[in-house]
Amino acid sequence: MKMRNLLALVVVLAAAPAQVQAQAGMGSGQSVDVTYRIEKKNVKFTQFAETQMMISKDCDANSPNSCEAMKVLNQISFSFLKSKIKGDVNPGAVLCKEVGGKEQLGVDKDQNEDTFCKFSDGSQVSCNALFLYSQKNDRK
Repeated sequence: MKMRNLLALVVVLAAAPAQVQAQAGMGSGQSVDVTYRIEKKNVKFTQFAETQMMISKDCDANSPNSCEAMKVLNQISFSFLKSKIKGDVNPGAVLCKEVGGKEQLGVDKDQNEDTFCKFSDGSQVSCNALFLYSQKNDRK
């Protein structure tokens, strides 16, 4: 994971507005479409400006059951995993594996890297979003 992505995660965790943390979906605020190259394929994501979280374009971020990625985001918990996290690991990637997803590395047009979690229905979400939402869900 590049340092830029790790720093972005820290900034998001520290600065995410309370109303973003409290909502069930991710679909509020402004968003942009971004494309990452994953396993030799271009995959389109929606990136939300307020949180920098990305979810595959075929998911409806306002509907908690629109895809497997949204279902997981709305239920995932970090509390059971805290004791399993040791050393310098990406907690979102560990969560991805724990919920049955497949961790994948994506590269955008500017050669920035990000990790994504791919689910059996083909939907994908950034591992950073998995980690952020697991913490949000634990505060409910």
